[in-house]
Amino acid sequence: MQMQVLFPANKKGIADANKLMEEFSESGSLSASTRAKLMIIVDELISNSLKYGSIDKENQRLELNLSFENSTLFIDYADSGVEFNPFEMEAEGLELSAEERDIGGLGIHLVRKLTDTQSYTREHDRNKISLRLKVE
Repeated sequence: MQMQVLFPANKKGIADANKLMEEFSESGSLSASTRAKLMIIVDELISNSLKYGSIDKENQRLELNLSFENSTLFIDYADSGVEFNPFEMEAEGLELSAEERDIGGLGIHLVRKLTDTQSYTREHDRNKISLRLKVE
């Protein structure tokens, strides 16, 4: 089972992508827990593109590829924002309270915790993130 979607970096495009993810999850009989993880992961990836990627939101197309086979969920995401490997960042200040720590870094930390493997490449002026999640 697989799904590929290119969508504009705006509210309607993101809403349409979320609807397609729900349909993908239901058609693949993913558990509620796996569905929730998928939604959190993709929301964080999109959020980072929009907040930090310095992308042209009017013309930007985000790409999401999902596939599920052999009890593994494959999540591949790409944008054309500025070059940035989020997995080179270390989550700092996790021991601090929310009031004491600097803003940022928790989303990628969460993506790391929710997935089994993560990789980043820069190809053809696009940031490409590949994530794998073993599903029980």
